[in-house]
Amino acid sequence: MTPILEARGLSRSFGELRAVDRVSFALAAGEVLALVGENGAGKTTLLNLLLGFYRPDEGEIALDGAVRRWRSPADAEARGLGMVHQHFTLVEPLTVAENVVLGREPRRFGLAGPFDRRRAEREVAEVAEREGLPIDPRGRVAELSVASRQRVEILKVLWRGARVVAFDEPTGALGPAESEALCETVRRLARGGRAVLFVSHKLREVLAVASRVAVLRAGRLVATLDAKGAEPERIARLMVGDASAPPTGLPRPSPGGAASPPPRSRGVDEIVLRLSDAACRDDRGAPALRGVSLALHTGEIVGVAGVDGNGQRELAEVLTGLRPLDAGRLEVEGVDLTFARARELRARGVAHVPEDRLRGGLFGALSVAENLALGSPGPLRRRRLVAEAAAAIRAYDIRPPEPGMRASALSGGNQQKLLLARELGRRPKLVVAVHPTRGLDLNAQALVRARLREAAAGGAAVLLVSFDLDELREIADRIVVLCAGRVTGEAAAREATDGRLGLLMSGAAA
Repeated sequence: MTPILEARGLSRSFGELRAVDRVSFALAAGEVLALVGENGAGKTTLLNLLLGFYRPDEGEIALDGAVRRWRSPADAEARGLGMVHQHFTLVEPLTVAENVVLGREPRRFGLAGPFDRRRAEREVAEVAEREGLPIDPRGRVAELSVASRQRVEILKVLWRGARVVAFDEPTGALGPAESEALCETVRRLARGGRAVLFVSHKLREVLAVASRVAVLRAGRLVATLDAKGAEPERIARLMVGDASAPPTGLPRPSPGGAASPPPRSRGVDEIVLRLSDAACRDDRGAPALRGVSLALHTGEIVGVAGVDGNGQRELAEVLTGLRPLDAGRLEVEGVDLTFARARELRARGVAHVPEDRLRGGLFGALSVAENLALGSPGPLRRRRLVAEAAAAIRAYDIRPPEPGMRASALSGGNQQKLLLARELGRRPKLVVAVHPTRGLDLNAQALVRARLREAAAGGAAVLLVSFDLDELREIADRIVVLCAGRVTGEAAAREATDGRLGLLMSGAAA
């Protein structure tokens, strides 16, 4: 089979770091090639090389057998390469059609004419129908669900004529039904003759859509496997480079589709958090929480499930003092903190692991040691600052182990470990963690989950917001489901099957 896209000995370094090291592979029409590896293995750098965001130090890229040297991402796009990014690149006030054609708008009366809105809407509707991605071209992106926004991102790529489509962690913000729909979209693209690159940390999802699986480790391609018959455990071992080590971060399935967490014995008699009839609005002024009530006890991990955009972010912000309540009451250890701001809640022992670690948790321009010290009471002498940072680096396996390195220079996984080290290192009473393992490799995921368990075992109450249902079943005691800003139900983690949670997330079982 003649390949559409080939990587021939691609290498790229950043200073002394060899991010991609002599990687070669071929991708044919009708094929889904999954790229897997730990954080820092080189997956994103490799995609950026193929799509023209970076230029290789060595090697070459071939398209239809001809060597290409991309001048820019637009050059690669014009040749039929497109990427569906992990973080959406949409302009919310614009319509679906306006976002899809942005930068390449059809014009009336030639290139200098006005924007031909009707033609744009017609063309986008035609592509959406042909590709099985139903959506209203006139709809405002700001009013769309996360799954619908992702359809817009895919339509952008397809409307521009992509023959090679790269997906970077595409199901991170989706529920079970939306994830399966996305996987079917990927399979449909391949059946239609496109070549697909698929990056994901969810190995069972990878095996459900991929034709082959390429494993990257430390920038090198260490194995390429036929997805049919491949075992997640074998792939995990190839990723970490230790054939004798058991894979980490993989759920243990039990009958009914739920994963069996290890047995735990925790006292749950003292109420740490009580939220009563909470109501608030989102950034656009629309109702976000509608009468939400929760109680968390010492030593308890409560998971919050739901399709993105159903009040999870606003709930976390209310509990950490970042968003005011319009109605209701918030208590921590019996103290009314309804009108408290973030500083006071933090002083009361509330820790926050936000969804966006750089925008909401860390200062990229500050060092690792300085970020660890943020919010500490009183001044810290430099010797003590460095000593405490070194201890945290060892405890959380932050790499490279350099207290003076800027936080922005760390990989995403190590930034997350840095944030967790600071927030959990102060022995909080309540931990609010929002998607703390999203985008992390298996070992980093396992470390984060272990630290959350340790915090609970030490007496903290933990609220864990996650789209990963296996993760919630693995470490939570019970799971609460939000839909349209309301609690539609809850279940013990051991009893929370995909089917039951899916009904609650859709509101059908409320």
